[in-house]
Amino acid sequence: AVELTPEEGIVAGATGVSNEADEALTGSHRISAVYPNPFTDQASLNLEVARSQDVDIAVYNLLGQRVATLANETLAAGEVHEFELNGRNLPSGLYVIRAQGAEFSDTVRVTVAH
Repeated sequence: AVELTPEEGIVAGATGVSNEADEALTGSHRISAVYPNPFTDQASLNLEVARSQDVDIAVYNLLGQRVATLANETLAAGEVHEFELNGRNLPSGLYVIRAQGAEFSDTVRVTVAH
């Protein structure tokens, strides 16, 4: 699988952190739907973890190939972390974003539509 670099315009990291959540976090994590979805250029995803932990957030095509990395870092507990996906260099199609930490694994689907 090919992993792209930030210079290639696909990989993005945390763009903002907020200490405010709409409601108390229950369980190990909370992941939002990707917005907007479908998207053309840029979409965002929010993730909150109950305990600080190393988290890998990656984008996969339908062949299971990792095409982008949104995060591979330690996320602080109790904060909403926002990640951005740049779709300009991705072909149109369906993708799966997998967020995995020590205490959870979750996926969301996103469609790039050019």
